[in-house]
Amino acid sequence: MNWNDVISSLGIGTFIGTLIGAYFQSLYQHWKLLKEKEHEWKMTRYRPISILLITRLRGEEDLKTLFKHRPDITSIELLNKELETEYLNACLFASNKVLKNFS
Repeated sequence: MNWNDVISSLGIGTFIGTLIGAYFQSLYQHWKLLKEKEHEWKMTRYRPISILLITRLRGEEDLKTLFKHRPDITSIELLNKELETEYLNACLFASNKVLKNFS
């Protein structure tokens, strides 16, 4: 084996290593983007549910504040129906831990 063979083998090995590294970097970036989007979706989804639950716990005094953000909810009964709907939606997407805490 002469020096030309060694150098070309190193060049091919470096090229293949670069391709493999780029592939795994791309996979990591895609996974990271998916996790970020999932986190954004959870924040968008669960923040309003938290507000509804806090309003339900505090009762009538917070209902006026909720009405400013959700004019469709004007009574505790409508709030209960909205929470029930949110629970059913959560059944589709949430983990068992979230469902246990929600109920």
